Parts: sequence; C-alpha cells; structure tokens
Amino acid sequence: MITIQHTVRRILITLAGLLVGSGLIAQNSSNPDLQKMVNTERAFANLARKENTRKAFLTYLSDDAVVFEQGPVNGKKRWEERPQDDSKLDWDPEFADIAASGDLGYTTGPWEYRTHRTDKSPGAHGHFVSVWKKNPDGLFQNILDIGVNHPHDPESHPLKTSTIHARTGNDN
Repeated sequence: MITIQHTVRRILITLAGLLVGSGLIAQNSSNPDLQKMVNTERAFANLARKENTRKAFLTYLSDDAVVFEQGPVNGKKRWEERPQDDSKLDWDPEFADIAASGDLGYTTGPWEYRTHRTDKSPGAHGHFVSVWKKNPDGLFQNILDIGVNHPHDPESHPLKTSTIHARTGNDN
C-alpha cells in the first residue's frame, strides 16, 4: 500500500520536474505574480483564522482542485460535504516560487490544527504544499492542497522565495 507521504513525495517530484523541464524557470521575489500568489495564500489563511476553515477552502479552491484524505479527492466537493465546526486550521507560507510565465506556482509552510478555536495548544502540526494556478480572470486558485503531519517545530521561518532569474535571449 502506498502511504500518503509517498504519494506527496511523488507529486512534489513531478511538479518540480514539470516546472524545470518545461523551461518554466522561477523568478525572484520582485515578481508581481509571485507576490500576488503569496498574498492570495495569506488571504486564504486569514479567512480560515477569522471565520472558519471550511469557508476558506470553499473560497480559494478551484472547482477541480485535489486534496488528499486517504488518497486524492475533489477538494471542493469534500469541503462542501463537511459541516462547519469550531476547529481552527492555522498556516503561513515559508517558501514560495512561481514559474517564469507567472501562471503556476506553489507555497509551502507549517500548519497547526486546534479541535476548538479556543484551545490553547494545537492538537496537530505539519507542513502543507499548495499549488496555485492563475485563472483567466488573473486570480490565483488553489488546484492542489497537501498536508502532512509531523512533530512541532518551534522555530520561526521567514518567507523565502527563489533567487533564480528567468533567462533572456542573450544568456549563453
């Protein structure tokens, strides 16, 4: 049986291969599309913090987004089936990158889960990977959302982005 971690690893390797193999070289953090994508991830997390996780996922997932729960499922449908509850999922990106085309990228970072919003300590910790795609209206939508559990990491990690620049026609 394939574990979720194994599946996540295969997806990340495939995504990295697609970004590099198709010539979609990442750009630096001064890229406005990269900043827009990161701002979208942060707005997604803020909506979950201020209102609820269900509403946040239903707002930011594309209609055909994939999430993993015992395997891949349609994220939008899965979150529509969930009742609203008092839980709190909190996250923040610590690394982000985007294709040179500015229409496909990803964010990753730590998350914490509390069964009840008022719980002092999180009941679970981990890291997420969100893959973002710009829609025809120029808005980023989450097309793939993956989270894995692991022990708590008390370190704070500031946001980092790639420093690789897109190649120009003059590069040798």
